[in-house]
Amino acid sequence: SHSEVPTSGLRTVNTMVTRRGPSISLSQRIGDKAKAALNANKPDNWNMGESSGDDFGYDFQVIAFDPGGDGAQCAFNIQLKGTTQKTAKLSDGSALSYPFDRTTLNLWHRSGFAVLVVIVDLIETQDPKKATVHYHFANYDLEDILPTLPNDQKTVRLHVPTSQLVHMDLDI
Repeated sequence: SHSEVPTSGLRTVNTMVTRRGPSISLSQRIGDKAKAALNANKPDNWNMGESSGDDFGYDFQVIAFDPGGDGAQCAFNIQLKGTTQKTAKLSDGSALSYPFDRTTLNLWHRSGFAVLVVIVDLIETQDPKKATVHYHFANYDLEDILPTLPNDQKTVRLHVPTSQLVHMDLDI
């Protein structure tokens, strides 16, 4: 049951509403699970830091170190997505498809940074410890896709092969 509390004699406030804190959205829950799955599967030789500030298409920066001890070998950005939508998986199961804003792809293309698109498959299980984590470098796709897009097209679906799994021993 809830009670009504007078406030300064002018109006009554429902205490059930006033005690409620902020809620978490479904997309935030999916994002949290995707982040947990990536962290659980990331290669040992990746030093991964979260991007600070607003998300403009980069969630993490990674420096990959040589497993043999030769130091840092490359750096790239990660755009992380999680999906629970069965329609994200191509009918033959060969890839996961995810829509990206054209403006984000333009930024990736112009920046010159390598961008690794990582999609966590939360379709069959939403347990981050069991979900599979897939990757694909988007840069080569952008060279082919962007020049051919109609001017009025706002989004582009990128395909991430399900055969390309992020795992602790991955050496890109």
